[in-house]
Amino acid sequence: MTAFGDPGPFTENDNHRHRILSALFKAIELQGGRVEEGVKGQLLICEDRDQLEISLREKKKRVRVPLTDQQRSWRPYSDETHKWDMQPTGFLIFEIKSYVSSPVQKNWVENQSARMEQELEHVVPILFAALQLMRESRLLR
Repeated sequence: MTAFGDPGPFTENDNHRHRILSALFKAIELQGGRVEEGVKGQLLICEDRDQLEISLREKKKRVRVPLTDQQRSWRPYSDETHKWDMQPTGFLIFEIKSYVSSPVQKNWVENQSARMEQELEHVVPILFAALQLMRESRLLR
């Protein structure tokens, strides 16, 4: 991150995430939904009075990183030879964060064979089904 909160130029993964979100937003709006930002900055899919919180983030993996000589000198009485670090994988995870009472798929994880672009056609109908379940639950209360 550069000075004053400027994130700098987009990486290839940033561009990929923005392409996915753009396609998702267009598909949601074509179905009559709205995309809004919540009070705390969360991403919301809205239809009438019902809201569904979603997220799209990069998957990370835990890797062992050997300690440098300088890092080992900070812990002279420790036999540690490595530390753990989280590194990005380049794959995206799409999640429904809101509670939905009925069992619906809430996570889609991208990998080599299942790219998020291909999953969007399955995701959008499930989002609207989850909104319908939330509406029914709200009306029963």
